[in-house]
Amino acid sequence: MANSHTYGEVWQICLDRIKQQISQEEYARWFEPIKPIAFDGTILKLKVPNESYVSHIEKNYIKQFVAQIIYQLYGRQTRIRYAIPNSTEQPAM
Repeated sequence: MANSHTYGEVWQICLDRIKQQISQEEYARWFEPIKPIAFDGTILKLKVPNESYVSHIEKNYIKQFVAQIIYQLYGRQTRIRYAIPNSTEQPAM
């Protein structure tokens, strides 16, 4: 990850790249609600509205192209953790 950018700014670049690969409707539904809440150099913690987001994103987007974008911008060592309101943290990729 470029030192001149915060993890939130880098997440916005990720979103811009994701937006180029899916429809506006998909983007608005599945990615606009996701908020970056922490990055420690290895773990990127993303707040999602509920568990269905985790399942849908993991099934339909992560392996297809999102992981590549995250690896390019945050580094190959990056792992995603989901923060779901009123739930325990969900590990991912």
